[in-house]
Amino acid sequence: MGANATLLTTICMETSLHQPLYYLLSLLSLLDIVFCLTIIPKVLAIFWFDLRSISFPACFLQMFILNSFLTMESCTFIIIAYDRYVAICKPLQYSFIITDLFVARAAIFVVVRNGLLTMPIPILSSRLRYCAGHIIKNCICTNTSVFKLSCDYINLNQRYQFVTCWTLLGSDLILIVLSYFFNLENCAKY
Repeated sequence: MGANATLLTTICMETSLHQPLYYLLSLLSLLDIVFCLTIIPKVLAIFWFDLRSISFPACFLQMFILNSFLTMESCTFIIIAYDRYVAICKPLQYSFIITDLFVARAAIFVVVRNGLLTMPIPILSSRLRYCAGHIIKNCICTNTSVFKLSCDYINLNQRYQFVTCWTLLGSDLILIVLSYFFNLENCAKY
């Protein structure tokens, strides 16, 4: 948290860092801060005050934030990989391709893509009937932990989660690997 806050403050205050790559690093730091703020308060409440209970709405909100912000980070890594690809392979065109407008559009794309595709996960989970024990064995509300508490048919939830995970994280990983492959290939030519 401290390192991310320091990075955000430094980029904000230092005008020489007002460049697209540093804006992307700021976005990544901001995502990390939100991700930590979703988990740390509950962990501290458990350790300090032994407050283990969490309401269903809070649990579903935590599920949504964990699912969407994890995929937002991987999508941000794609944009950073593309930024590095353009910087290495097309250095003369870099300032025309990677602009502040490009970064703003990319940030909006990251939020909308991941927010919309992960939103059905907690919505589908909230529609389930929970008749088993209401105790999650860990300190965060993960999808599988919540699914195990249900006595309904959860195959739709599991399938949607599987497809979403492979669609978002799988495609992100493939695109990142391809970007670095092209970077290495371009460097090998010189």
